[in-house]
Amino acid sequence: LQLAAAKLSYLLSSTQTPGLSIQEISSDLGVSSKSVSSRLSELVKEGHAERISNETGNQYTVTTMGIMWLSDNLKQKSSQ
Repeated sequence: LQLAAAKLSYLLSSTQTPGLSIQEISSDLGVSSKSVSSRLSELVKEGHAERISNETGNQYTVTTMGIMWLSDNLKQKSSQ
């Protein structure tokens, strides 16, 4: 959800970058950077997230496939 919100904020011109760093996600969620890094690696391998390297380091953003996956999972949970 963090990556989807960041992408939406970027598309609405509220932020200058479409993604978030591991440190930003870790701080926002209150979990370790190692946990965030591990989960992001899985999401990238599955095609749900994308790593973007720039001058400030690596950032992660949600892909179109990731948005569709998230939408499907939220629909399933809301129908239970």
